[in-house]
Amino acid sequence: MPINRVFQSLSCVTLFALCYIHLQIQIVNLAYIGKKKEQQVRQLTEENGHLSYNIAMLKSASHLGEKLLQENSGLRFADPRRIVQISAPPDKTTAQPAAASAPAASAAEKDNPMLSLLSLTKE
Repeated sequence: MPINRVFQSLSCVTLFALCYIHLQIQIVNLAYIGKKKEQQVRQLTEENGHLSYNIAMLKSASHLGEKLLQENSGLRFADPRRIVQISAPPDKTTAQPAAASAPAASAAEKDNPMLSLLSLTKE
């Protein structure tokens, strides 16, 4: 009988040892899977950064200008001699009465005849 009891004890200890080893193997396996997932996330984050940079470059004004110039679309940059500068009317946000701002506007129109064409008021 004592041999039977020893055999049962050894079987029970062996069974617990096998379960423990199986759990430890699963833990190591999950750690490897976690490492692979971390590498994938890092790689996708890096790729996302590169793609965001490329999108920003494609939307940039210089890229769009170069693309338009290369397509022979007939568009070109404005010649500095053809740029017209117009002085802006006084700012309406200041608390000036309408009578005080009218002489300033008429003086500006006398200085620059283009303003009289652009004004919305009737004379």
